[in-house]
Amino acid sequence: MGYAGKMFGVWSYGVFSTLSCVLIHHVECAMYTRNWSPDLVGWFVLSLTLVPITFMGQNSIPKSELYKSIYE
Repeated sequence: MGYAGKMFGVWSYGVFSTLSCVLIHHVECAMYTRNWSPDLVGWFVLSLTLVPITFMGQNSIPKSELYKSIYE
């Protein structure tokens, strides 16, 4: 374990817990939505695709806190 509790290796605990919370939130929103419309489906899909795009973007910045925390 490095400074500030960051784990060395592919998946740090912060990245894993953030990803888990976001995915659980999306599953709950999908379960409790009764009236799906094409616009709502589009926003839902867009929101889900922004998570890996954000991680990939942070992984490309060498001085980022999330640099190489997902894959090397």
